[in-house]
Amino acid sequence: LSFQIIDSIQPTTTEITLPFNNLIASPYCYRISSFDRCGNSIQSKEICTIELVTTATNNQNTLIWNDYEVSAELEKYTITKDKGNIATTSVANYTDIDVHCGTTYCYQVIAELNYNNSVTGAAVKSISQTSCIEAISSDIPPMVTNLQSTFDFNQLSLHWNQPNQAPVATYQVVENRNNAGFLPKDNFAASDTSQPINTSINDLATSCYQINYTDICGNVAPISVQTCPIILTIAKNDDDTYDATWTTYTGYSVNTYWLNMYDQEKKLITKTDIGQSSTYNFEWPDNENQQITFTISATGNSNEMEVFSTSIELEEETVVLVPNAFSPNQDGLNETFKPVGRFIDNYSISIFNSMGTITFVSSDDKKDWDGKTNGKFVPEGTYYYEMSITDKKGEKTTKHGSVTVIY
Repeated sequence: LSFQIIDSIQPTTTEITLPFNNLIASPYCYRISSFDRCGNSIQSKEICTIELVTTATNNQNTLIWNDYEVSAELEKYTITKDKGNIATTSVANYTDIDVHCGTTYCYQVIAELNYNNSVTGAAVKSISQTSCIEAISSDIPPMVTNLQSTFDFNQLSLHWNQPNQAPVATYQVVENRNNAGFLPKDNFAASDTSQPINTSINDLATSCYQINYTDICGNVAPISVQTCPIILTIAKNDDDTYDATWTTYTGYSVNTYWLNMYDQEKKLITKTDIGQSSTYNFEWPDNENQQITFTISATGNSNEMEVFSTSIELEEETVVLVPNAFSPNQDGLNETFKPVGRFIDNYSISIFNSMGTITFVSSDDKKDWDGKTNGKFVPEGTYYYEMSITDKKGEKTTKHGSVTVIY
């Protein structure tokens, strides 16, 4: 090796930084010579540079560097990736296959030498520059699996499994509405595995969806299998029963369909196992819930989510019947006067005699008129009432009329 003097330093200096503007390929080797006042000199061992070159190819990063110039002093090469050791080798190249498309990795090569610093005792090393490179891939990524479609009270969303290879850059959803063929629907970037889909429920007879994606290296995945959500319709019959019909769910093999009923606060009232039928006849379940939202849901095996249909909100009419007579004669029959019917939440009553004098007033719907005023039974005859009735929807109606007291 031919050495040239590049700098002079003070005797107390133990570290020096050199500008490195050379365009000629390495290696460059350095040594330090110390001189006494008589011109005698002692020379250190030389230390040589490592120049690292990284290249990205399909699903791997290749590292190449120059052989250490003083081969007799080389113990081994250590390769680091993102500041962590990943391998050791005795040759001047390495291929890293643990890479993911679109991710940038930073490497260094350390030439570990077989002697120690005479002052500190530390092992002597030559460390290359840091070389960073973005991994690439031309592989076709796998298709999206387990695509499912479900409504949350008429908000449609798609759910799927996370692709397990190259990170996703953009998803593409296509829609086949009413068997008109698949057309582009939505493009979106997402880090999760669900996406709400804007769609009109009013004119939706049937719709199916597929999804694919472009990974961050520009590779396009195959289109997924399709999923078709459940579309529910309900019709009322002349006998006051209801017929529910729905489209077959596509997305996984259905074990059971369920009819779900929710109250006005969207709390579940009842859930009925229907099996694998696509029709069901039912009656209004009770007199407490005047407004009910209905959905059909489908379940597969234990590893699959429950998916829901479009929802339909139905309302039954308030029914109020007011007796025109009662007999408070303590025979246990027809002893009190009150409104009866369906979906009555609460009511108040005012009773007047034929002179217009108030005979009875109550705003407690659990306190009916028992035919008394001031603790005594009123005379037989006709009396007049005003009622304010509130139904289960919170709507109020007023009723006026007469009632006959019979003993």
